[in-house]
Amino acid sequence: MKLSEIISKIDIKKINIDRNEIEKKSDLQIFRIEEDRRKIAKNSLLFLDKKEVEDLTKDDVKSLAEEIKEKEVNIIVLETGLEDLEKEILEISKDVIIICTDNIENAKIRIAIEFYANPEKELKLIGIVGTRGKTTTAFIIREILEKAGIRTGLITTMYTMIENKIVMQNQGNMPKILDFFKILRVMANESVMYVVMETPVSSIKEGLFSNICFDYVVYTNIIKEEINKEKYGNTMKCLENTLEIVRNAKKVVVNEDCLAREYVKNNAKQYITYGITNKCDIIPSSFQIRSNYTEISIMINKNFVKIRMALIGQTSVYNSLAAIALASMMGINAETIKNGLESVVIPGKREIIPNPEEIPIMIDGERDNNRIEMLLKELRKYITGRISVVVGANEGDSEEKLFNLGRILGKHAEIINITTGNPGKDDERKMSNTILDGVRSTEAKGYIDPKLDRKQTIELILSKAEKRDYILLLGLRI
Repeated sequence: MKLSEIISKIDIKKINIDRNEIEKKSDLQIFRIEEDRRKIAKNSLLFLDKKEVEDLTKDDVKSLAEEIKEKEVNIIVLETGLEDLEKEILEISKDVIIICTDNIENAKIRIAIEFYANPEKELKLIGIVGTRGKTTTAFIIREILEKAGIRTGLITTMYTMIENKIVMQNQGNMPKILDFFKILRVMANESVMYVVMETPVSSIKEGLFSNICFDYVVYTNIIKEEINKEKYGNTMKCLENTLEIVRNAKKVVVNEDCLAREYVKNNAKQYITYGITNKCDIIPSSFQIRSNYTEISIMINKNFVKIRMALIGQTSVYNSLAAIALASMMGINAETIKNGLESVVIPGKREIIPNPEEIPIMIDGERDNNRIEMLLKELRKYITGRISVVVGANEGDSEEKLFNLGRILGKHAEIINITTGNPGKDDERKMSNTILDGVRSTEAKGYIDPKLDRKQTIELILSKAEKRDYILLLGLRI
């Protein structure tokens, strides 16, 4: 990518070379784009925004400037307001071109699209919009498409996958802008046909999808209680952000039981509806939820099927109906849809673990206290015996959050087993004790055995479990 092309894609506030120099260097090529300062290399363009450099000390800034010179970085796109950093870099690395812009996110998107040669135009894209159910719905759709013989990519806040191969762990966030378009290019090069992805409101606000026309959008819901008001404002503002995606989509799948349904339908070019309470296109004739499976009876493309899946709760029913509606709209046959739903497993997300004793065991990696409480309330509807929770503290959680976690567990479960990854570490013991204090503020029984690590605790609880017990491994793997 040439300097002239880069300049044409950026709303420039300031550049450190004049027009004559720009013309002389217009053919200057960059072969790499980065927003991680640790990955810079020769003939590269580096984006530096305020978030990336806010924790840098004076010595760090000097080291960065020296590395920019040593690695022969060609161009830096700098967010305005970082004049001190700009000055330091230019003092040490005089040949580097620095472009300042007020809208660095937009610059990243436009450069990435050009650099990776518009990968979004070579793929068919399915976006999942909503405040709840995006990840699960995306996994279900991916499984159905794979069963239909369609080579599929997946981008969620958990994983990025090509077919069954995990290519990136996303640690609870969507990939960064440059990584996002890079992975789309990889998928296009590897003959992926469909990419299923979450479209969180935060990414919509960043403009990540502003140049993308989705082939299909699945609109799950807008739930008032789950809107982060600090980030997105009120419910209406959050809704307006999501409608951007809907307007540009070729076809939309709408939850008819969602309060926002009329807004979504009024902004969609073509749509199909699903639900369980309102009249809609895709609706089950019946469904049954048990402690370790859900069964749905439904008419799909004039074929009646019974689907038994290892997904629990009414939320999972809605997620499954969303996937069925989409697959139906795409012309996938009923048997393939059934096979996809019955085989789907979402690692670490309401994942049911088979075992010889046939005791229901679920793994869920949820870290948000509100969602943990929702899960426990939902489980309680289908469980007559004791709920036994095995839980560990997460590094970085505040005392308040850990105490409230213990209180929530104590309210909705009978037995809480608190584990540590390393029982000998003082900070882990302290965090575990804070959870226990929260449990003790309720009537539930909570335990910490300092002699047992996480694996040993899980093995012990499994050995003592009774037939009617339900075991929830919260944020843990076995």
